[in-house]
Amino acid sequence: MSTDQLVATRTPVSVKRPWRPPERGHLRRSDFRWGIAFIVPYAAVLLAFIVYPFGYALWMASKPSLYADLIADPHYLPTVVNTLLFVGLGVNVKMFLALLLSGFFLRRRWWIRALLAVYVFPWLIAAAQACISFHWML
Repeated sequence: MSTDQLVATRTPVSVKRPWRPPERGHLRRSDFRWGIAFIVPYAAVLLAFIVYPFGYALWMASKPSLYADLIADPHYLPTVVNTLLFVGLGVNVKMFLALLLSGFFLRRRWWIRALLAVYVFPWLIAAAQACISFHWML
């Protein structure tokens, strides 16, 4: 069968109305209300915990006198050192230990699998919930 015969056997396309994807169009009134009901709390949390603090930080950063006050504060230098130690050492050490622990639990011995099932999986459920809540909060 040639290509011309394949093209010729194709079903005819209707030209009466333009093709539109299914389920496309405006929302019904109840769907629109539910959409608004879910968006309003999200927008309120976004404004309260992201937009307002960010705007307040920008407003405070526009005053140069606050930088002099910050550097003169006796708590500033220890806070910077503690932050650098936490980020530089604490996070990297925890990531390295997590890498070693994941390699340990990849072994195929039965007692390691049992240890994983008994001690780690219950903690993973709580950790996943906490991770998801912080993800959506931030």
